[in-house]
Amino acid sequence: MSMRITVQLQVEPGRSAEFERFMAEATARVRAEDEGCETYHLFRSLDDGTRYALIESWATDAALDAHRESEAMAHIRGMRDFLAEPATVHRYRDE
Repeated sequence: MSMRITVQLQVEPGRSAEFERFMAEATARVRAEDEGCETYHLFRSLDDGTRYALIESWATDAALDAHRESEAMAHIRGMRDFLAEPATVHRYRDE
């Protein structure tokens, strides 16, 4: 069973381009380094240029647990520096 995660992100006004550059590198690193990663992509809202969704899919719970402790995840936590408010995380299981 796969684990799916959505992370809603609100970026500070005027920082979207910088955020997107940071996230392009960070998401590519997660996809390359973290085993069991099926999907890890950032999407920008069509209605609000400062709102994003990070969509993740993990093959197993163990893969997600390993990701949480990985160097790539430690790097991606730097996205917090760009946020106007805390991220909202939702988890879903593929039954």
